[in-house]
Amino acid sequence: MSTSIKPPHLEPRDTIGLVSPSFPVTGRGLDALERGIQALEAQGFKVKVGEHATNRIGYLAGHDCDRAQDINRFFADLTVKGIIGILGGTNSNRLLPFLNWDTIQYNPKVFCGHSDITVLNLAIHVHTGLVTFDGPNLIGQWGIAPYPYTINHFYHICGHVEPLGPLSPPAQIMRSVQYDESVNRDSMEPHPGWRWLKPGYAQGRLIGGHLGSTLLLAGTPYWPTFKQKIWFWEELGGSLRWVDRFLTHAREIGVLGEIAGMIVGHCLIDEEPTTTQTLEDVILEHTLPYSFPILMNVDCGHLNPRLTMPNGVLATLDARNNLFSIDEPAVC
Repeated sequence: MSTSIKPPHLEPRDTIGLVSPSFPVTGRGLDALERGIQALEAQGFKVKVGEHATNRIGYLAGHDCDRAQDINRFFADLTVKGIIGILGGTNSNRLLPFLNWDTIQYNPKVFCGHSDITVLNLAIHVHTGLVTFDGPNLIGQWGIAPYPYTINHFYHICGHVEPLGPLSPPAQIMRSVQYDESVNRDSMEPHPGWRWLKPGYAQGRLIGGHLGSTLLLAGTPYWPTFKQKIWFWEELGGSLRWVDRFLTHAREIGVLGEIAGMIVGHCLIDEEPTTTQTLEDVILEHTLPYSFPILMNVDCGHLNPRLTMPNGVLATLDARNNLFSIDEPAVC
């Protein structure tokens, strides 16, 4: 799809559907699920939980067709105005053959989540043209720590029909992804600030999400075009060598030669005990032949608070003026 479809904006009293496309909700996650529902309701939203959202088959939240069915039903349900993923995982790509693309395309609505839900965000955007949102999961943000920065940015992106404009980081950041609310609220630290790794100017449409999940789509019908796009990515788990591996793959399939700019979110990766290399070193090595700007430490990823990043919406990076802005509405 070459033309973006913008979903109708969210308003207080709208109904949000909750789905589990990947990991099952178990243990402390059930408590965080309930807290997340309460946080959404505190903002005025009504909530519907998918019929299969708390199913479990091993490491999956139920059968593939059931997990996909919850998504299809919420897109078809005229009373549901937005859909939020409960949490990420590893295997939402198993749902792609079971999604009803016509239902999704002809019933556009806000679809939001991150981590493994990147696969669905990008596949839906590519296959239908719908603007999708790399933003707060129900458990990871609404349920663990519904910080005003997270909530306000989600609502401004998904609830207002004017461009957001220039963005800025929060004052503090939390790097844990535990389900325990008290642990997360006690682990705040000063935000290191956004930092320009490479200078320059770029304007293009945002595309991206979790790095490893994005690259799962390479070679499939759901692979996005990166030509003149601003690619945002982040990574969780693994180590620096994994990021190196993924960026090598991205370079070899032509992504780095096509993009207009790059945004790197907070990456929660293990240190490499046998090297002094940093994440910045690895990124600079892979992007040496290219002149596009790179902005680091942006608040998209597995952390709190966090931004909501719309796939398919025009944005600007301008290192000289220290500017990252979203230049058009993401909703209608």
